[in-house]
Amino acid sequence: MYILQLNKLDLNENETLILYPHKDAKLVEDLSPEELSKIKNVVAIDCTWYQTNAIFKSISKRKFKFIKLKDYETLFWRYQQHGKKCLSTCEAIYYFYK
Repeated sequence: MYILQLNKLDLNENETLILYPHKDAKLVEDLSPEELSKIKNVVAIDCTWYQTNAIFKSISKRKFKFIKLKDYETLFWRYQQHGKKCLSTCEAIYYFYK
């Protein structure tokens, strides 16, 4: 398992959003134009749902803000055990830009 350690990247916490349905995440639609204008990076976490704890440990010392999407049902052929609301990374990126 490869984990990208965001702590090693030179990302400004005020200019970076993590696209993941974290408990503290704001909906993308709820971001103001002012908030969006300050964003330079959006990081999509690409891992299995079971690997998310390891990902969060790698970024726990940083104060990144999380964003999430409205409820969309996955169209991905490989159904997740967590339900149809768990999108693939590609789907999440698509809906973020949409």
